[in-house]
Amino acid sequence: MGKFAAEKIRNICLCGHGSSGKTTLAEAMLYKAGATTRLGKVSDGSTVLDYADDEKQRQYSINLSLAYVEHNGVLIQVVDTPGYPDFIGETISGLSAVETAVVVVDTPSGIKVNTRKAWEKATARGLGKLIAITKIDLRPGAFGPLVKSLQETFGGECVPLVVPSGDTVVNLLGGTEVSGELADTKQALVDKVIESDDQLMEKYLEGTQFSDQELSAALSDAVAAGLVVPVIALSSEKDIGISEFMDVLATSSPGAHSPLGRKAIKGEEEIELPAGAPEPFLAQVFKLVSDPYVGKLAYFRVYSGKLGAGSSFYNTRSEKSEKAGNIYKIIGKDQTTVVELCAGEIGALAKVEDIRVSDTMTQGSSGLVLPVIEFPVPMVSLAVNAKSKGDAQKIGVSLNRLAAEDKTFVVEFKQETGELVVTGNSSLHLDVMLGRLKERFGLEVDTKIPRIPYRETITAKSESQYRHKKQTGGRGQFGEVFFRMEPVERGGGLEFVNSIVGGAIPHRFIPAVQKGVKEAMRKGMIAGFPVQDVKVELHYGSFHQVDSDEHSFRIAGKNAFLEGMENAKPVLLEPIADVEITTPSQFMGDITGDLNSRRGRIQGMNSVADMQIILAKVPLAEISSYSTELRSMTGGEASYTLSFSHYDIVPGNVVSQVVERIKAEKEVKA
Repeated sequence: MGKFAAEKIRNICLCGHGSSGKTTLAEAMLYKAGATTRLGKVSDGSTVLDYADDEKQRQYSINLSLAYVEHNGVLIQVVDTPGYPDFIGETISGLSAVETAVVVVDTPSGIKVNTRKAWEKATARGLGKLIAITKIDLRPGAFGPLVKSLQETFGGECVPLVVPSGDTVVNLLGGTEVSGELADTKQALVDKVIESDDQLMEKYLEGTQFSDQELSAALSDAVAAGLVVPVIALSSEKDIGISEFMDVLATSSPGAHSPLGRKAIKGEEEIELPAGAPEPFLAQVFKLVSDPYVGKLAYFRVYSGKLGAGSSFYNTRSEKSEKAGNIYKIIGKDQTTVVELCAGEIGALAKVEDIRVSDTMTQGSSGLVLPVIEFPVPMVSLAVNAKSKGDAQKIGVSLNRLAAEDKTFVVEFKQETGELVVTGNSSLHLDVMLGRLKERFGLEVDTKIPRIPYRETITAKSESQYRHKKQTGGRGQFGEVFFRMEPVERGGGLEFVNSIVGGAIPHRFIPAVQKGVKEAMRKGMIAGFPVQDVKVELHYGSFHQVDSDEHSFRIAGKNAFLEGMENAKPVLLEPIADVEITTPSQFMGDITGDLNSRRGRIQGMNSVADMQIILAKVPLAEISSYSTELRSMTGGEASYTLSFSHYDIVPGNVVSQVVERIKAEKEVKA
């Protein structure tokens, strides 16, 4: 492969809904360009890009994959991403490394939930967009209605460029004369391109006629600006429109020299990304992969300058200089060693241990940093325990290695519940990740819904007193304290007030009293959960010159608190989540009714395009498996996010259920 200037490089991310034909399109491009000798099929596990065992078994993409082809003197680098929302992190990683998002829509299914998600993510990053309509051979005549649906959903900038014509397709800017309905379609495209450029519009008004070649060149800028989204008809399996698709990429998609409004950060200042420039060296890691032969591979995109094998670079996160090992160009799992990667190229780096997703690779003197890639917060959690006691120490380390590869897979030990908890985008996502734990590391786990981190507090004022006195011969133990207790604002924790006057308790014993209170607060009286939001005023007490010590006052403080809590109307608190649900309108009634049944409180409703957004506050205990239930309720068309809001009092009828459940768990452990 020869060297390509950045303006001769096209970086695209294939994204969209599951089973829309993204991987098959990439395979068709490889086959058409002569990079492979046969057209791989997802159904028989023969694709180059879905190479992992779990992808072959499930027959859909789970990881992003890389490929590249040469076409008409242009290097087209392809990032193929999964189509199911469960693996949206891979799509975000892929979109962060390219200039153009190719949103893939299959003719039979049309626009689905992840079509919208891919569009939204690409638009948010300011990428140029193309739409590839696949499987046109399966429903002749459906192209026009589908284009209309795209325009209604995403806007009038979606205009046909490569259209069906009999058993083949026609590029409307490919130099072929068209007539009738195709001529009208072409004119609509030409109008959009001309409207996107003031100079073209001025010349057009002066009567200038433009060639297809001139319009194709102008289309590239219109795509980069988001003013035109070309729609391309094709069939990967029938080899219809593949050459035309690659022609469009080569002539009318933004080049790798285009920063597309992206910014680099220098100090506290944002500056335009120096995309395609010969210096300084600037690159970003967008994906980590564990390779069984070369170890950890870091997929990275070079924005400016170049990196040679064996040369050094500076990692702005770790603030360390690192030496580059081997550098590879990637097609699926196949790696080709290269001497260097230049501006605009995508490849992989081996044998750099301290490297993470989002890391900026640069020259120490440049001072440039690329913004961190933002990933969604995962929502679905499971508590895990090693099936074999001997594996307990290995589980955490191995799970963290998986989490380094997938930024939407989080591993955390919850101190408050004593559980190791994994969190992902969905039950399917977690199933895949725990399957990899077994496949790669030979470790199996038992799973369960994580314990809800309940709390306890008081709702009334109380007074209490406790005298600790013990005499067993020789020196005894003595300490007496008097408390006033009252609730404080939610989130207030412990407010300990020392109001002792006149030396009723020597100052040196006060910390021991507070220590006893904190010890008592670790396990409350209702169900053994931590106590919060309490003011404890130590206002009186007594001591013995010989028998009093810190131990005695700690015990007195602990028991005085428990007595005071019992008399202060204790209650159980539960975490409340802010939930935001995005759904098509037809599911609104089902969703709001379901939220009400979960003790949820609707806070508001909004609409964005053709989607409705429901805002609600819902007890966390009621939505621990909401991902699966929402998917079932809406056929996978709705999505949600949640975040912690506050703690609130658990209703009395629910308290008894919680207490019984905790009691049963303790009996099982015993």
